[in-house]
Amino acid sequence: MTGHKINPNMVALTKLIAAHIAKDPFVYDGHSWCALPQQDVASALAISVENIRRLIGKPPIVRDHTHKDGKPIVLLRIGERGPKTKKQVQKHLANIWRSITGKTIVGRQFGHLGGMVDAWGLDKAPDILRLVLKDWSYFMAGVDVAIAKLGDDGYKRFYEYPSTSVILRFNTVAVEMYIMHQQEKHGLNADIGGLWFAS
Repeated sequence: MTGHKINPNMVALTKLIAAHIAKDPFVYDGHSWCALPQQDVASALAISVENIRRLIGKPPIVRDHTHKDGKPIVLLRIGERGPKTKKQVQKHLANIWRSITGKTIVGRQFGHLGGMVDAWGLDKAPDILRLVLKDWSYFMAGVDVAIAKLGDDGYKRFYEYPSTSVILRFNTVAVEMYIMHQQEKHGLNADIGGLWFAS
């Protein structure tokens, strides 16, 4: 019977995380975390930041990111990753936005992403946003139709570049776009998971 090799750096890291949480917990998203810059963690364990990055990507370490005193910090705790939260999906949407548009989500836009999560659900939101961003002109054509249905032709504008506020305002257009895309790909067996067409 082969034994599982214990990594002494992982043991030291879990002890450091537990001690820091006991002494100075950072409460975020319903959990207590160790909130330290990666450089500080690496210095405390006398290993490189690269080694820390490798370690914190493995169980039993759970990580997240936020800002503390205006500076980005990594959050660490010991345990299992819980179910997806709205904030985690918002961050995922922000990453999708940056990877497709090349622009970073700032300020009010992050709230718009939260509205998209509320409208589309935790599971479908990433796929819907990705589809809208990859076919922006098709989405805007749907927005024009939605505006015409509202009877407000004076409001018609074409946004050349993706806008979080437009996507949120016309989130049902994105749902219709996603459902049609799924049905084109998978026919009547399309997984639309509780989504509906706008009336």
